[in-house]
Amino acid sequence: MLPAPSARRDDLVEVLHGTPVADPYRWLEAGDAPEVHAWVAAQNERTRQALDARPDRVVWHERLVALMQLPVVAGVQVRGTSLFVWERPAGAEQIRLTLGSALDPIAPRRTLLDPAEWAADSAAAIDWFEASPDGSLLAYGRSEGGSEDSVLLVLDVASGDHLADRIEHTRAASIAWLADGSGFRYTRYPEGSEYDRKVYVHRLGADPVTDELVWGELPTPETWPDVSSSKDGRHVLVHAMVGWGHVDVHLLDVSAGIWQPVIEGIEVISTFRFGGDGLVGVTTHGAPRGRIVTVGLEAPGVDRWRTVR
Repeated sequence: MLPAPSARRDDLVEVLHGTPVADPYRWLEAGDAPEVHAWVAAQNERTRQALDARPDRVVWHERLVALMQLPVVAGVQVRGTSLFVWERPAGAEQIRLTLGSALDPIAPRRTLLDPAEWAADSAAAIDWFEASPDGSLLAYGRSEGGSEDSVLLVLDVASGDHLADRIEHTRAASIAWLADGSGFRYTRYPEGSEYDRKVYVHRLGADPVTDELVWGELPTPETWPDVSSSKDGRHVLVHAMVGWGHVDVHLLDVSAGIWQPVIEGIEVISTFRFGGDGLVGVTTHGAPRGRIVTVGLEAPGVDRWRTVR
């Protein structure tokens, strides 16, 4: 077999947050550089030689291709009587979004959005989607070239036409529609940044530049907030992942404009949902293997939690 291509090591050191970090292979990030092209070609040649030498490769390749061409369902949402399904039909290269009936879920579904029609090289994707409460509108993220730097668009489900709304920098966005479907709360990044993700509220038809900040009290620039709301729209939850083992949760009383911490500043994982007239959650607080708790909306702090199981 060909020897592994050598990769030069540069003496590049950056100081990040006061800590020296060596990055000797930074030069490989220049994807268009002739040196990088040559290194990748050599790696590919060595890999091809190793794979082609295996007598069982053809059998495994055929089996993997057959499995990858099977139909896939990646996500389902029910809104009113509408069934939104994220799926890849047999043989298709891209996941598409289809619409069916929640009353007859096995009936044929029609295609709402098909990324294969957006670019000749199929290098476009639906990154995420969230239908409005009645299923008449659909907010979704579209990206090109595998960037996952989504542009938020809004589709009129009945007509198939897009509204004028267009919001940039919504990678992996979290969306919580307003109860009347007139807009939504959502997460957005600052232009040119992969940090400082915050929650805003958007009214359909408004300029996104004027969108009001809903929550932006980030403990760290890397904190990852997600947003959800109660069905009646009176309360909003923000889960803020500060680290893999640390999730803060905040509750907003919309009419009063008052935020309250459900849990904050504790190295535990907690996830809550609206249920009945309160919150239901799973937490590792006081239970390393997890416990189910409930709490009211008026005073949702840790000291008011009640363990269910």
